[in-house]
Amino acid sequence: MRSLSVLLALTLATPALAGTTLPQRKAGYWVSSMVMHMNMAGQPPDNDSTPRITAMCTDPATDLKIMTATPFAQCSAPDISGGGSTYTVVMSCKDPMGSPQPMVTTSTFIFDSSTEMHLSSKTTSAHVTGDEQADSKWQGACPAGWVPGDVGRMENGVMTKFANVLTPMHPMHPGN
Repeated sequence: MRSLSVLLALTLATPALAGTTLPQRKAGYWVSSMVMHMNMAGQPPDNDSTPRITAMCTDPATDLKIMTATPFAQCSAPDISGGGSTYTVVMSCKDPMGSPQPMVTTSTFIFDSSTEMHLSSKTTSAHVTGDEQADSKWQGACPAGWVPGDVGRMENGVMTKFANVLTPMHPMHPGN
């Protein structure tokens, strides 16, 4: 369930599938700081407000591939409204917990430029509620050894590359 919010935050500004476009983010290395709370029915509340630091090397073609991949392939086309620097994106997806009711995520993107953006997101379903705040910034060219689709996370003060979302073994690979 976190993967939907995380990928939506990572992909930031992709061409929308429904014909409306969001501002395109600059190709290269993006670092995001996000605080997410996902509360599942019957479980203790998620009160962890520790920022999660993630990174992604991307370009427009990679962003588009991600938006058409699982889990996004199990979602309706995003409903995008807004203009200028502020956009709202609503996505309705198959509930990963098996409920016949969809999981709906409403995200507001505020683009400060092609190199900075803020995300505020709420997710609801029969079994899950969640919210997320994220700030993402372009850092420049991708580091040596990183290619579009590579993602990483901060571990012990060091950004560690852990996967490429375009590889067949990754759960977000467009073919899965």
